[in-house]
Amino acid sequence: MEKFNQIVYVYRDGEIITMTYKELVREYADLTTSPRGVMPRIHVRENEHGQYEVWTWGALGQNPKKLFVFDNEVEADLFIYNTYEADLLNDCNMPLFDFSKKELQNSINF
Repeated sequence: MEKFNQIVYVYRDGEIITMTYKELVREYADLTTSPRGVMPRIHVRENEHGQYEVWTWGALGQNPKKLFVFDNEVEADLFIYNTYEADLLNDCNMPLFDFSKKELQNSINF
């Protein structure tokens, strides 16, 4: 999870904004409607045994399905945020961003 706690610099609306990488990837998580409203399609639920289950709401928020079970929340969250990261990196509207403000500024001013 260390990677997702790092500061990232994002070029948005002509400005450079600062946020954690976790916040950025969460913004680009694949969303769907669910009985709980609009939320990320892939999510974590804690079961009665204290394990953490990764679920998908399925197509159009229907047909929920358990995908994986983890013994601790950190492993489940890491799986979730890796999935959100893939959503970000495959989004055609992904913003320009970098972990280095100077590198981002160089990219903007090429």
